Amino acid sequence: MNPTAPTRQRLIERLLQQLAERKALVARMGGDEQIKKQHARGKLTARERIDRFFDPGSFVEIGGLVRSQHVDFGMRVRDTPADGVVTGHGRVAGRETCVYATDFTVMAGSAGESHAAKIASILELAGRLRIPVVGILDSAGARLHEGSALSRPFNQIFINQSIYSGVIPQIQILLGPCAAGQGYSPMLSDFLIMTEQTAYMWLGGPRLTQAATGEDIDDRIVGSALSNMRAGQCDLIAADDEEALEMGRRLLSYLPQHCEQPGPVSPTDDPPNRREERLLDILPDSSRLTYDMHEIIELIVDGGSFLELKDQFAPNIITGLCRLGGRVVGLIANNPDEMGGVMESDCSDKYMRLMTFCDAFNIPIVTLVDTPGYVVGREWEDKGILRHGAKLLYGYACATVPKVSVILRRSYGGGNVVMGSKTIGADFSFAWPTAEISIMGPESAAAVIWADDLKQAKTSEALATVLEERCRDYRERFINIFSLAENKRFDFVDDIIDPRDTRAVLIRALEALAHKRVELPRRKHGNPPQ
Repeated sequence: MNPTAPTRQRLIERLLQQLAERKALVARMGGDEQIKKQHARGKLTARERIDRFFDPGSFVEIGGLVRSQHVDFGMRVRDTPADGVVTGHGRVAGRETCVYATDFTVMAGSAGESHAAKIASILELAGRLRIPVVGILDSAGARLHEGSALSRPFNQIFINQSIYSGVIPQIQILLGPCAAGQGYSPMLSDFLIMTEQTAYMWLGGPRLTQAATGEDIDDRIVGSALSNMRAGQCDLIAADDEEALEMGRRLLSYLPQHCEQPGPVSPTDDPPNRREERLLDILPDSSRLTYDMHEIIELIVDGGSFLELKDQFAPNIITGLCRLGGRVVGLIANNPDEMGGVMESDCSDKYMRLMTFCDAFNIPIVTLVDTPGYVVGREWEDKGILRHGAKLLYGYACATVPKVSVILRRSYGGGNVVMGSKTIGADFSFAWPTAEISIMGPESAAAVIWADDLKQAKTSEALATVLEERCRDYRERFINIFSLAENKRFDFVDDIIDPRDTRAVLIRALEALAHKRVELPRRKHGNPPQ
């Protein structure tokens, strides 16, 4: 028997004991007292969140033994398990996904040098493995006492998020505070989910704003989830941690693993040829009256599949992900119930954001059209309405994914083009019999074309009568959908369809486009209007 064997065995046992003790300390995070405080706030710990987010038993931690290496300001004797952030990978519905979850029980989840380096590292790993990455954030901000040492790893987070944008899906779930420079990270992600009562995000929080400007702000209002959604910065709002994590899981189910995969296709019990009689009853008799486009969306898509994004931002346009025949689709629709469905700056930003994401990740785009066009007036001209409209022209023309539009009612002016006209690149464009396609709304067009006739009206009643007659004349001459469909030179629509068949028509069109390939001219990148 080798005389050194018992000694080696004791050494190994001792090392394994040390490893077990260290890992036990890591698992306890900031300790029982801090965990109790976290629960008292109505929040889960970082490890509880990870356990709920991933499939049971699938999470593999990376960098759990990392500690802060700083010694100043009492850090020499302060324990920082995992340096306040849990990183690793696991499976969500069987699909591999990377994660980083800041741990509020360790120094309030604040970011130090090693903490930031771990996040940068897991982002790089996700990009290399071509799998999605999810950030679960709950952090008081940066550790100012670590000084300039923070800059490089912190900025590397932003670099990695930027270079892997459009390569892998990036989701952030904000369950606590997120202040100052940390707030740029959610903005660099594809989607942000926030909890209604516990999540806050600002560039300058109450104390910083007070110190810099003397202004008192209420963080329950300015940095809240609702405030951020109304600013177009948050996509989904959840009631609590558990709902937010479930939203994250659901959102991932709509996304491919990376940019070279097609969009997911899932089995569905909803018949592809389902006809909806109710679609005949939603549109009002007059195009001047409004209705809620959500009703039409829910009747067309696979049952319960519509996931609306940014619903409190620019509600005059609806954006979201859904399934049609099991195939994931990015859906963009005007909503006449809000501002009459008019197009303006915020709705252009909202539309462009989803369209760009869908194009990056091979998700078809479907537009449902009912808009009088872009808003006009001094206020909007001063805000640069033209560049916002041009942004959508650029985005739609350059998008190479399948693009299908359905014109329900009004499709006027610039709204006709940016909402998916055949003339700007839609693969298929269908129209309901109620559709009206025109370079201008009939009232405005009639007022210009027959200005002399209108001037001759002696009374307001006579003016209204003449205008109504000229509008009727304009509709018959220029925006009769049957006349437009007859003339291939215009090429506005591929077919006029029975509204009840809209679902079946869309599903069949998407099936035909499943293998669409378009090569754009080679270039470094374009320069879209901003």
